[in-house]
Amino acid sequence: MSTPEQQPNTLNLQSLESELSLSRQEMEEFKKLPKKEQKVQKLARINNLQERLDQMIQEAIQTGNVKEAEKIKDKLTQEINDLEKLLSSVENHEDIFQEIRGRNFEHIDDLEYISDELAEFLVNNCHKGELQLGGLNSISDVVAEHLSKYKGTLWLSGLTHLSDNAARSLSRFKGDTIALNSLTSLSDVAINYLSKHKSKSWSHRLILTNLNSLSDIAAKSLSEYEGDLILSGLTSISDTVAELLAKHKKELTLDGLKTISDKTADFLSRHEGELSLRNISSLSDIAAEHLSKHKGTLYLWEIKSLSDTAVEHLSRHQGNLSLGLTKISDKMAESLSKHDGTLWLSNLYTISDKAKEYLAKHKGEVFTGYKK
Repeated sequence: MSTPEQQPNTLNLQSLESELSLSRQEMEEFKKLPKKEQKVQKLARINNLQERLDQMIQEAIQTGNVKEAEKIKDKLTQEINDLEKLLSSVENHEDIFQEIRGRNFEHIDDLEYISDELAEFLVNNCHKGELQLGGLNSISDVVAEHLSKYKGTLWLSGLTHLSDNAARSLSRFKGDTIALNSLTSLSDVAINYLSKHKSKSWSHRLILTNLNSLSDIAAKSLSEYEGDLILSGLTSISDTVAELLAKHKKELTLDGLKTISDKTADFLSRHEGELSLRNISSLSDIAAEHLSKHKGTLYLWEIKSLSDTAVEHLSRHQGNLSLGLTKISDKMAESLSKHDGTLWLSNLYTISDKAKEYLAKHKGEVFTGYKK
């Protein structure tokens, strides 16, 4: 049993934890455009906390309690580092705000933190047509409310978290694009809010490039979104989700899918509008037959080979068609010559003279990699 001298100073540890908690709370208020004197004071306090943490670790080691030292280090070092990082981002924020006040918007994308005041200022004064804030990994609900009033494209490509309330505010955004490229997850409530985004222009987009899963409830919400929908982060979808997304009426991008079942292809074929399946690498004859019934542009850029039967099915597709085929038989060329719409065969560099003759009969534009 440890003697009192060997036991870690629990009171000191609790005190340090309490001060760190208080520092985090103060830092949130500190974000309100602090004065230089406040910053110096806060930096001194963080340095003091770091010194006390190092001292406690050394004391724990000297008493032979290495496990306790590791516990203290693991628990508190990262919190202090986070405070230092936050302090740096706040300082950076103030410097950039000064530039923006002088109408220099060059470093907006470098912001790692944005205050309510700066968000409001940007919305009222940045008239570039787009607002790129890719350095932010989170925004407050108040900032989201300000940004929703921006009239242009809104790039929040670095956000890794978005609250339901912030999503509700962004749903009122009237610009053409909301780009949330880095979000890997969103609540069903947040997705429901975002699905209500409408632009005053003739087209609008919701970009959720890295969203890696979608519930049935979320899919139903997104199916009702009235703009283009970019969901390239989904590497697989259930048949139910496919059936729901097929009801979406604008561009639907599912470039994260590498394979699809025949049943999924059947559901997606019912989608009306541009359908992007750029990374699908293989397709069964049955799946090709299903997709041939799709109406609108169909992208299958990564499919390097298909059977004659599959190509014959796809040649009946009504709309522009992009295939990644690297070689085609004369029979395939004959089938594709009957396709109605623009035909992209950009990876096709070698082709027989007979196949060229067939493709020359195609009634629309044909883009290939070989010289005609």
